[in-house]
Amino acid sequence: MIFRRQVNDNLSIESIDEIFCVDNEEENLFCANDVRSLTSVHRNAIRFIRKVKFFVARRKFREALRPYDVTDVIEQYSTGNMDMLARMKYLQARSEFQ
Repeated sequence: MIFRRQVNDNLSIESIDEIFCVDNEEENLFCANDVRSLTSVHRNAIRFIRKVKFFVARRKFREALRPYDVTDVIEQYSTGNMDMLARMKYLQARSEFQ
């Protein structure tokens, strides 16, 4: 992870390394130009990640398809409406006070 920060000329080399948080993560990266250059380990890792993403998306979709509980929706609406009325009364009282 590299943090970009304005560096003063009077800083020492040690402090510059601390500011920029020098990690040699880029040396361990694997670059593939096409699919044929991927190893079987990389392919399996990509398959696993895609399957996990698919299952998460499917779960979210199923949750979105569930029908709403009408009584819960009405209760939330009435609670919000009461809260809005209370705020309006507070603002009205406040404006009358001034």
